[in-house]
Amino acid sequence: MIELTDRQIQLLQAIIEEYIETAEPVGSETLDKKFNLGVSPATIRNEMVKLTESGFLKQPHTSAGRIPTSMALKFYVRNLMK
Repeated sequence: MIELTDRQIQLLQAIIEEYIETAEPVGSETLDKKFNLGVSPATIRNEMVKLTESGFLKQPHTSAGRIPTSMALKFYVRNLMK
């Protein structure tokens, strides 16, 4: 199992909740403005790259934000859903 940092878990939760609400790819600027994660958009982008490489997110095309994969949604349901 892939170990996620607390920041990655917080970010993944924000991405999934935003994706559920909008059904659109989620970008770092949106996350920074809406969720006030306490880190810069560049840090959010770097973490999103790591989550993409780990299989939790995918990018529909180069200039798009990210969308959660089925693996991410399963993680959300098992660990994060209230």
